[in-house]
Amino acid sequence: QVLAMKARTGGLYDPQLQAVCEAWGFYGQNYRVPTQEEIDTALTQKNWDLGGAMKGHCSDQAVAILDAMQVDYAILDLGGNIQTYRDKPDGTPWRIGIQNPEGGDPLGVLSVTGTTAVVTSGDYQRYFEQDGVLYHHIIDPATLMPANYFASVSIFTSDSGLADVLLSPELTPPQMRDLASALPHGIITYGRLPMMTLQRCIIREHCPEAK
Repeated sequence: QVLAMKARTGGLYDPQLQAVCEAWGFYGQNYRVPTQEEIDTALTQKNWDLGGAMKGHCSDQAVAILDAMQVDYAILDLGGNIQTYRDKPDGTPWRIGIQNPEGGDPLGVLSVTGTTAVVTSGDYQRYFEQDGVLYHHIIDPATLMPANYFASVSIFTSDSGLADVLLSPELTPPQMRDLASALPHGIITYGRLPMMTLQRCIIREHCPEAK
């Protein structure tokens, strides 16, 4: 299934980059900036890393279990992955806050109905600093280095598994715009650079109820 997701995302999600993440120290918290030689060596080791797909898969399985149990409605928190299930009995939408990477008040509150996954990942969740530079755990598959396009990305869609794997790589702004156009629901991005604040308009295009 993860190889199918790799093909579906055009290689943006690659479940065989565990050795590269290890070279950066994101396994075992032995953080360090590796040399190019170390990255090249790690790239030859096709170790499996299913962490980028596991929560989304679990969320999809949970929905199937709720269906089988004929549960009326529910909301699940899988840590960065919020899954709503069917509509609330009072008819009001589920309201989900989007965490501000800078701290303080949420970026906004997302209103969704029915069975919807809201998946968020950001550079504030796992990172280290070296020589004044922040390096986070989301690896750009093109450069094999942490990129700094976005501080936070949230995807809301009916396909939790797809949303999860799309947040595993670090997408460039053009890729993010293409993704926003392709998703049946939408995407919210927040960037630390001034130019990236333009990406926040995507929330208006895909979710008029969002605030």
